[in-house]
Amino acid sequence: MAGCSYPHSRFCLALYSLHLNVPQTAYLCMPVGDLQAVYFSKGIQMHIVLGALGVVVTILILVNRLSDNGIDIGWLNPFAWKRRREWAKKYHANPIYSLKTPMEVTALIMVALAKSEGEISTGQKQEIKHKFQEVFHLNDDKASALLASSFFLIKDDVQAITKMDKLLQPSINEFSLEQVSSALELMSHIANFDSQANSFQREIIMAFKHSFEAKLNTSSEWV
Repeated sequence: MAGCSYPHSRFCLALYSLHLNVPQTAYLCMPVGDLQAVYFSKGIQMHIVLGALGVVVTILILVNRLSDNGIDIGWLNPFAWKRRREWAKKYHANPIYSLKTPMEVTALIMVALAKSEGEISTGQKQEIKHKFQEVFHLNDDKASALLASSFFLIKDDVQAITKMDKLLQPSINEFSLEQVSSALELMSHIANFDSQANSFQREIIMAFKHSFEAKLNTSSEWV
């Protein structure tokens, strides 16, 4: 714009308007003073955009430098934070609430019922294993493995099975009516093996039965 003088000012401003993407119809209808104000305004906007881009680039460089020096600031990323939170919840969750097969769930409850009276007896262990072989059609090794895994999962927290809805949530749709009936018989057998079932054992068996009252699936075998 320096060196332009009227009447050539409109021509110079027209050329400059092309550089700033100002519609040509605009400068034809505007006096020189107004056009200069438009260009000045656009210059301010451009400085703001360039300043914002500079801030973003600076932040990215800073994050990269911190990462290179072993400083993790990934928690600032809301998506990464959400993924870590979900992973942590899953990692710290009780694994008994992730059992997906009727056999695993039934075996776990049988062991929990036996442990609810205190230290499980050798006779109870042998009877549970025998039922695994007889009803689940498992060989000796697989029955022993199922028994060991059930003991490992339940540990000393037999109260965990009182959350029956949560316990059955992953597997409830896999149970057939025949498997439900068989599971109830197995639970009742173990609860009354050495003595009559106590109140805790009866409540667990009733809670299990109540969870399947409306089930209408066709029957099937365990295997």
